[in-house]
Amino acid sequence: MFENYEDYELLPRKTKEPESYARYVLEQKGPEIPENIRRYIRHKEWGQKMSMEAGLIETSYGMIVNHMRPIRREEWKEEEFCLYNPLSIFAYDKEQDSIAPKPLSGKEALAFKEVIKRKVEYSLKENMEHGLADHLRNRILRQKVRAIIPKIKEQQGELKGSLLVKAKTALTMVEKQALLEEWEEIARFGWGEQLYENPVSIRKREIYIGFFGGEKGESSLKGLLEEERQKEEEDFKMNM
Repeated sequence: MFENYEDYELLPRKTKEPESYARYVLEQKGPEIPENIRRYIRHKEWGQKMSMEAGLIETSYGMIVNHMRPIRREEWKEEEFCLYNPLSIFAYDKEQDSIAPKPLSGKEALAFKEVIKRKVEYSLKENMEHGLADHLRNRILRQKVRAIIPKIKEQQGELKGSLLVKAKTALTMVEKQALLEEWEEIARFGWGEQLYENPVSIRKREIYIGFFGGEKGESSLKGLLEEERQKEEEDFKMNM
């Protein structure tokens, strides 16, 4: 048990979304709000404002609000960022005697940039809007992440794999680390393995594409996490 438990209210998990929270409040208030006013309410905007004022937060038990002392929380805002990792690109020439595929990089890989981009996009044809978000297993990530979309980018004369992440709310450092781990698994053994096992055929060549090049993908998120740790330490020192 905890102190002043009567000040808290456990709400349905669906009230995490601003619009759902607004509709829930309207249902509870009932006749307090005249019908001629209710029809003009913009539920999402109103829900965002009320959730901030009420201090609505998510817990493992559901959404909780303290009616006496609003719980401080970060603003309900979306976040978007990219992760980058090296690609493994190999070409197999059907007319050559060698059975070993040739690794491609630099200009050789760039020559197939558009073909590789189309192959990656085609692999996402079932859900272009959300990408691979449905592949996430972590419950919190599934709730917070709207989309994770693999893409092909050119950086400093090399082809790189990138992952566009669209989150409904800002992810914590721990959540970003969990996302990195899940992305590495998806890139190596799930979607990425299927992509690699279905090469692109160009004339008498087969091009194999892997999103798991380098040690554990060498994802740039590791550097991003370290930057956040340093920033938190600096903010802490400034507030001492």
